[in-house]
Formats: sequence, C-alpha cells, structure tokens
Amino acid sequence: MSDATILSLATGVPEHHFTQETVLQHYLAVQGADQRRGRAVRVIFERAGIGGRYFAASADDHIQTRTTQERNDIYMRAAVPLGIDTVARALAGAGLTAQDVDDFISILPPIVQKLRDMSPLYKKTSKIKCAT
Repeated sequence: MSDATILSLATGVPEHHFTQETVLQHYLAVQGADQRRGRAVRVIFERAGIGGRYFAASADDHIQTRTTQERNDIYMRAAVPLGIDTVARALAGAGLTAQDVDDFISILPPIVQKLRDMSPLYKKTSKIKCAT
C-alpha cells in the first residue's frame, strides 16, 4: 500500500460577493427587525469576524420572496457548475484526468442530502460527469 498524497488542491466560490455590512443591512430590511432585535443581530454580524460572504444568488435574487425550493434551485444552478469547474482545476493541477481517478469520496452533513432530495434540478444535474 502506498502513502496517500495530496497532488493538487483547488477552491471555488460563487460569483456574488457582498460585504458583511451589506448582508446585515439586507437582513434587517427583509426581516423588519424591531430595534432591540436589530441591535442584537448587528452585534452578532459585527463580532463574527467576517469581512464578506459569497452567495450563489445575486443581490436582485435576494430582494424577491422565494420558497425554500426556489432558493435551493438557485443554489444548485450555481453549485453544480462551480463544483465541476473546481474538480477539473484540481485534476489539471495534478496533471490528471477524470479517467485517472478510481474513487471520489465526499462527506457532507445530512442536511445537504435533504436539500438535494428536494431539488428537481439536482436530480437532473447529478449525472453530470467531469470531462477533462
């Protein structure tokens, strides 16, 4: 048995980036938080130590009220291509192709599978193979 080795690493983030302050202001506007709750939420956001966040949805998508299913579909439309691109870049960085990989293991929290089960879009795209 040979030792396991990391040959390449690639990361990917969704295209939409918002500052923590922008996210806070949007949250407060959408939730209509009363003054006391608004102060509490502001403290949480300010003490989180996060400068910005990446989102699958655009700012315009966040303005509209959407069902959980609709939000999940937006996420899947961004997540699947992002995942394919990230894996392809990792393989290329290692000088490998998808045909060189015997096993691909991912461990996700159970909620991820529940969200996938809810999404008809995931069922359509989960068969996509990484072609490099």
